[in-house]
Amino acid sequence: DRSQHISAQEALILGIALSVNAIPIGFEAAAFSFPDLIMPCLIAIFSFLTIWCGVVFGKLLGAAHTGKRTTILSGVLLVAIGLYQLFSFILP
Repeated sequence: DRSQHISAQEALILGIALSVNAIPIGFEAAAFSFPDLIMPCLIAIFSFLTIWCGVVFGKLLGAAHTGKRTTILSGVLLVAIGLYQLFSFILP
């Protein structure tokens, strides 16, 4: 929406959608016998860092009044990352 704010419900849905990506990571960690505590800690650290970087860049881009273009760019990036992960898993 155009409110420039994320409601608690929107944040919850976004969090769940982004967390679903961790399921295959868990399967892969189990397949390679990673210690149970290390993988969740690494995921938490890198998730925090990437979200923090996104907030910083979002504030910088938001100041430039790019508006709708950044929304489209974020969607395109998510689709591109998903396709890359899908094809890198299917095609070794």
